[in-house]
Amino acid sequence: MKAWSSSLLVILIISVVAGCASPSYRAPVKKQKHVGPNPAHHQVEKGDTLYSIAWRYNLDFRELASLNRIAKPYTIYPNQLIKLQRTKRTQLANKQPKNPPLKNNIGQIQNSNRVVIDRPKKPQVQDKPLVKPKPVKASTKPAQKQDTTEKTVVKKVLKNPTKKSVTKWVWPVKGRVLSGYSSSNANRKGIDIGGNIGSLVRAAADGKVVYSGSGLRGYGNLIIIKHDDDFLSAYAHNRQLLAKENDSVKAGQVIAELGSTEAKRPMLHFEIRRKGKPVNPLKYLPRR
Repeated sequence: MKAWSSSLLVILIISVVAGCASPSYRAPVKKQKHVGPNPAHHQVEKGDTLYSIAWRYNLDFRELASLNRIAKPYTIYPNQLIKLQRTKRTQLANKQPKNPPLKNNIGQIQNSNRVVIDRPKKPQVQDKPLVKPKPVKASTKPAQKQDTTEKTVVKKVLKNPTKKSVTKWVWPVKGRVLSGYSSSNANRKGIDIGGNIGSLVRAAADGKVVYSGSGLRGYGNLIIIKHDDDFLSAYAHNRQLLAKENDSVKAGQVIAELGSTEAKRPMLHFEIRRKGKPVNPLKYLPRR
């Protein structure tokens, strides 16, 4: 009996001590956000341009500008959020007709609201005596010939100015093609041309430099040239960039020096994009 009572006393003491002890909590762990392959937004970083962002996500720069309501010359600012995808609200708004057809509610008019219109009465006409016309003397002068020829007014029709298109492509650098284009391989959006470090890299066509920097991962020192509203070209892994943003360049003009930045060997990675999508450069470059 004493042993049982002593055991009960020990248990009671332990429970009291445990109740008086202050409880401990683990610090909450915040889950890191996972950025998927198709993000909805891009936060502008220093050195970004609308063209480089469109290039990174395989988008047409015009569509990207329209989606974000950015007017020419497409100025963007650091930390600005750029939409990359259309939301469901935007898609629904685009699908809805601007001027919805008006419903015909004539059949819904109640009988009590009908309006009865009387037939108009015939006007009363008073009979008046006929007046004979006075005789007119014929003129002795010869009748003048009427000019039946119509004067035509010629208006100058101003034709809409046609958009400038790329008419001439040249090879951006001398060298052997190391790797070709593949529409099924995301890592082969263009061609790799071998060469020596310091070899001159030239613009493949007339255009304007819209990006010159190293902000796109995997491209190293990169130059992007806009040729017209449809075509852009890119020149990657350069050792030194000689052309600056907003520079106008001609086909064959030197824009960079070949290098190996973010590449395993000295080479030029060359791409052509049409309406934001990669195309095979060999279909546009002259045969050699």
